[in-house]
Amino acid sequence: MKRVGAPAGALLAGHVALGAGAPAPAAGDSAGEADWTAAATRAMAASCAVRQLTLKWPVRVRSMADYGGGYTAGVGSVAWSAEHAETWRAGWCAVGVYCAPSPARDAPGGARFDAPRGLYSHARATLYVRDPKNDAQTRATVAHEVVHALQYQNFPTLNAPHLWFNRDLSAAVDAVVEGDAHLVGWSFDAQRRRHLCSADPAATARVYRDWWRWTPQAITAMESFPHVFGPGLVLARLLAGDTREVNALLLDPPLSALAALRPESAGPVDFIALPKGLAQRVGNKKCSAGLTNTVGVVGIWGLLAQHEGTAAEAELPEFLTQWSGDRFAHLACAGERNDELAWLTRWGTPAAAMEFARRFNAVAAAAARHGDVLGAPARAVARASSALVATPALAAAADAIFHTPVRTFERYADWIAADCFPDDCHREADFVVGARRERDAFACAAAAPPPAAFRAWLDRVRQARARARELQGETLAFALRDAGRLAVFCALNARRNADVLAACRAASFGLRHLAALAEDGHWRLLPLCASGAEYRAQLRPAVAAGAGGSGSALQRELHLRAAGSAAAALQAGGVQGVRQLAAAPPLSTLALLDPEFDGAVEFLHLPPAALAESGCEVLASDVVGALGLWTRLRALGSTAPADVPPAIVRAWRGDRQWYLRCGGESGWFWATRWADAAAAREFAVRYLPALGVGVDAPPDVAGRTVWSVPAGLASVKALVKASVKSRSFTAFNEWRAAGCYPQPTCRE
Repeated sequence: MKRVGAPAGALLAGHVALGAGAPAPAAGDSAGEADWTAAATRAMAASCAVRQLTLKWPVRVRSMADYGGGYTAGVGSVAWSAEHAETWRAGWCAVGVYCAPSPARDAPGGARFDAPRGLYSHARATLYVRDPKNDAQTRATVAHEVVHALQYQNFPTLNAPHLWFNRDLSAAVDAVVEGDAHLVGWSFDAQRRRHLCSADPAATARVYRDWWRWTPQAITAMESFPHVFGPGLVLARLLAGDTREVNALLLDPPLSALAALRPESAGPVDFIALPKGLAQRVGNKKCSAGLTNTVGVVGIWGLLAQHEGTAAEAELPEFLTQWSGDRFAHLACAGERNDELAWLTRWGTPAAAMEFARRFNAVAAAAARHGDVLGAPARAVARASSALVATPALAAAADAIFHTPVRTFERYADWIAADCFPDDCHREADFVVGARRERDAFACAAAAPPPAAFRAWLDRVRQARARARELQGETLAFALRDAGRLAVFCALNARRNADVLAACRAASFGLRHLAALAEDGHWRLLPLCASGAEYRAQLRPAVAAGAGGSGSALQRELHLRAAGSAAAALQAGGVQGVRQLAAAPPLSTLALLDPEFDGAVEFLHLPPAALAESGCEVLASDVVGALGLWTRLRALGSTAPADVPPAIVRAWRGDRQWYLRCGGESGWFWATRWADAAAAREFAVRYLPALGVGVDAPPDVAGRTVWSVPAGLASVKALVKASVKSRSFTAFNEWRAAGCYPQPTCRE
């Protein structure tokens, strides 16, 4: 096989392979490796099990400090020499689509560019990890990279597209390869798993717009393209079957970036062999062959978006769906700003070819100024279904270029079988794989069963997407309306019951949040994708930010738990479950704080008339509640900060405080009810003194009830105890049917 201008071992963008002659890694373990290699080995074994593939030969794991290469911006993580990087840069500058700063020829690779977080060198059979730590991120990185090792060893034809001269095909195939690796790597990260599950697969227009705003220059876009579009592409196959579907996609990946972007629009791809000897067709100029490559739809899109200004589309221009192939050749000529360019494009229709020529000519001068390497701007000419972009010196060769050999392929395997026309494939035998017998190398020689957690996650994704319509904005529009009605109802009927009011407001928040998620295609399916604990963990930063410092941490926790209840209602009962929650929210904060609580809550009432004959009156009354009790105990340091209420809070079953005035004496009279007599005694002895309520008189414990009475009101203690009435309710609707006791009727 002939050698090309790029290193023979060039692999995927983001994952380095070294060419012949690259320095070998240092022998032995790096400092600190012993602390993290065990975790890395476990991650590698799990990755083999997830992918149901084995390593044909072992791989090692090393610190990135042992790797001698670097990362070339706009090129990928291939360890280019300075000459290769400059040739790449100048070629894309000639097209005008991207022009990175010229690299310093005498700077070492590691000093010029930042190393990626992880990479796999096929030539060394070594996986490198930057700043290795025994945490989830490192495990995810290791898993990602070992998937690349599995891919290269089990699907050797994947090495072929990662040659220097077909960037479009490389981006398309990388979408499958990187998507596969990302899915496995992210399976080690709970937040990534939730993100993949919750993303709406139908919201592609938004993905396109966000991606393009993020990376407006085409080479950067092609470098990010696999990471943006790959996971969704592979996940769709994985959900349709299993990892065998992913293997089939690796054997027959998309043949162009267009096929990955718009599978329904893409057709066969024309591979072009530009005429040889173009450097001899430019008169007396001294020119040499530079970069030969394929721009593709992403590159053309970037060219237009970059230079058309306000006229540039936010999404793929329609005429680009007719792209069927292209190829350019850059000639590096002696002198400054003296280079030449020939770029042949092929289209499905003459109209598309003419549209490309028209739009290119409109930006040709701007593209030439941007690249700053051409002797004169290029100009596009359309003939039938082809369009040629050429600088003046190469325009004379138009006939030869228009009639250059072209071969059309429909499948990746057919292109491989044709030896990667118009160049040569790099076969497995081209690589010298080292370290196959290293004592510390890892190998998964037998396929273990896929991890149960991974299978369970896939099942959850399938179920979430099957129920996606339940979370359309219009379907859950009622939740926002019902949340408002619930908030108003409780404001009217629980003004003197802080516990019911807090539970009601939290439920209203949960419903509003569910309705808001239904309007967000990015997180629409989150309620169906996460457990209660995961859902709260995902929402916690947003709730804290939305609070703006208002409210206690426990109040925010209550809102999070209410949001989890709304999600659980959707999971269990669909839209009807959400309607039922809106009609019958939790009756107490305890029902939200302690999901295992399913008992009754006692509502205490002291009729004012019962005290009137004794010259007493009730000036104020309210309920402390489970949340209020927990908040007070935490503020006093009586309970340690935690996400789970302490046992004494979980034992609360109702309370009420009355502020009484009897003659010249006044104070708070507090009655609390508990799950059992033991909890009542513990509260009275251990917690009540710390709360400072009725401290001037010992509490009165009677069965499950604790009475706290100031010494000045001791004379009416018996009367109050005898006058207090109580009713128990297990559900919100029971309380509502009772007229929102102790009110005579609910206010609608």
